[in-house]
Amino acid sequence: MTIIARRALVAALTAAVLLPPAAAIADGGTPGLGGAPTTPDTTSSGGTGLSGPTGASTAPVISSAACAVQGERCHHGDMLTMTGTDLESVRRVVFVGRSGHRDARSAKPIAETDGSLSVLVPAHARSGPVRALAANGSSPAGTITIVAGPPSAPSPAGPGRSVSAAGVFPIGGPHTFGLAATNRFGGRRGHQGQDVFATCGTLLVSARAGTVTQATFEARAGNYVVITDTTGESEVYMHMRAPAIVAPGSTVAAGEPIGAVGDTGDAQGCHLHFELWTAPGWYRGGHPIDPLAALRAWDRHGGRLVHLRS
Repeated sequence: MTIIARRALVAALTAAVLLPPAAAIADGGTPGLGGAPTTPDTTSSGGTGLSGPTGASTAPVISSAACAVQGERCHHGDMLTMTGTDLESVRRVVFVGRSGHRDARSAKPIAETDGSLSVLVPAHARSGPVRALAANGSSPAGTITIVAGPPSAPSPAGPGRSVSAAGVFPIGGPHTFGLAATNRFGGRRGHQGQDVFATCGTLLVSARAGTVTQATFEARAGNYVVITDTTGESEVYMHMRAPAIVAPGSTVAAGEPIGAVGDTGDAQGCHLHFELWTAPGWYRGGHPIDPLAALRAWDRHGGRLVHLRS
């Protein structure tokens, strides 16, 4: 090997030792330290200040938002329902209010699935835009008008059949009746109610008007609530996702939100365990009866208040 060739070989080897690979520099690696390339900042364009890897879940998309009774006109305390995609990620709903005023109010969803979300319009919220906030961004949900007055009353009962009690179906979304022996009234382990399966986070409403007599947690029942009507009969809602949003002693109307479907306690899958008790009520001298006929009757009429035959 000539002297010139030997010098060229030494220079090439020296450059290979001292310089990092071009790919490492391009990927943000630290030259000369042999560390893994640093991850480039992927701050969301939505202005949340959060960063994460490429391919993170998308921000929620709202396709509609309306209050249960009057659509785009809501009262404080009304239930606002949104539909869209990726709504399960929403953590707060912001009622922005008037432009240039510090009158924004926010509320936590009381029920949410991937395709729907329910939230109560907070006190002192003002008319204006509404936004849904999630960890990965925020989305506009349209504009609502908030009018003075108490929450809108549920839909009135239809015309007259003989009355035992009027009610609405308690699950505000797609659902399936459990028909296995373990899901039915009188099944194994002393099953005292009917199981109805629905996605965790689906809205639960009070089937009948009454007073909340229990709202607590128990190892088998999970989060549960008991509502007793003026006749002394009780309905029981078990395995709720979170503690009920109604407190003992409070009164509720038929169709009023009380929480969301869950799987707390001794539950196999997301479902509502629903019980009906005769007067004088749940563990007050009454006894449980099969609620399936009542549930099916309420279910056939959608969200409309319906009277049962006595």
